[in-house]
Amino acid sequence: LGEVLSAFFEALGWGALTVVEAGKGALVITSSDWAESEAGGGSPQPSCFVSSGILTDFLGRLSAVPVAVMEVECRTRGDQHCRFVAGAPATLEAVFNALANGDSYESVLND
Repeated sequence: LGEVLSAFFEALGWGALTVVEAGKGALVITSSDWAESEAGGGSPQPSCFVSSGILTDFLGRLSAVPVAVMEVECRTRGDQHCRFVAGAPATLEAVFNALANGDSYESVLND
C-alpha cells in the first residue's frame, strides 16, 4: 500500500510518502517533501488540512470502512516531516485526546 500511495501522490506532485503500520490498526504516513507544507513556515499547529481530508477520503474508499486522518507533525510548524495518522475514528479520537493532554500520539498506538 505504501508504494502505491507514494507513487500516486508523487506523480501528482504532492511528494513522496512512507507508510508504516502502527498498533491499533493505524497507519503512520510520513513525507519529507509534502507539497502542502512550507518548511519553517512558523505555524503553531500542523496545517496540512487539505491533505488530511484527501487522505481520509482516499483511504476510506480503499478500505470501504470509516477512516479518520490527523496530521500530528508538520514541516510548516517546524517539524522535520509531515506525519499523518490514519485509522478508525475511535483510534484518532484517542490520538487527539492524548495530544491535547500533552502525550504523544505513539503512546496511543503502542498501548
